[in-house]
Amino acid sequence: MHYMVVADTDVGIVKDTNQDSILVKQARYKEKEIVMAIICDGMGGLSKGELASATVIRALAQWFDNELPKEIDNLNMDVIGGKWSLLLKNLNNKIIQYGQRTDVSLGTTFTGMLFCDDQYLICHVGDTRAYYIGQALQQLTTDQTFIAREIAKGTMTVEQAKTDKRRNLLLQCIGASDKVDIEDNGIGMTEETRTKLFTLFFSSKGKGGTGIGLYVARQVVMQHGGRIEVASVKGEGSTFTVTMPRILAK
Repeated sequence: MHYMVVADTDVGIVKDTNQDSILVKQARYKEKEIVMAIICDGMGGLSKGELASATVIRALAQWFDNELPKEIDNLNMDVIGGKWSLLLKNLNNKIIQYGQRTDVSLGTTFTGMLFCDDQYLICHVGDTRAYYIGQALQQLTTDQTFIAREIAKGTMTVEQAKTDKRRNLLLQCIGASDKVDIEDNGIGMTEETRTKLFTLFFSSKGKGGTGIGLYVARQVVMQHGGRIEVASVKGEGSTFTVTMPRILAK
């Protein structure tokens, strides 16, 4: 399978600085082509959205170069989705702390996709959308906005949403949310796997994994006064939720 990537971005009407960041990385391994494509939309209503988006992009570029090679022999999109989720939540906490230290406001959305042959993964935070273009246009991500939530609950119609003053209110972004829910479209996991996920030396990859990564991640989150939770449905994907305090526990 071969991929073609086209990108276009615009400074917009709010800021003089383009706050968007785009990353495309490509590699080949044993006749397989691997492509990672990410877009981060720095939030125009905040003073340093471009810093937040660039920070996230740099971290994912490093992941592709340094961590993906460790996964490639036993590629499991659901495991990678979990690791992306933890990476993004760690970035969320770091950006929040930076904003508190420097007294600036910054945040970004995130929509990232990883392709390998007939497998693909989507991780998503915010309202930047991913679409499938076939005979019809299909939105693959869910807008994490106030109006999208209200429409889903049935308390607002689509027509009402078009003129609602809160139509630009974002519920989730990286760098401005104490609690971040990150969804993926992986294969999901069984209840048995979910309950063992943070157990030391447990790995869903068998001999291909160490069973250390998620255990350590949970310990780090808990040491900082936070908590990490996972919800998963076999065949549908997983949602990792990390909640961190604004002031870190001592």
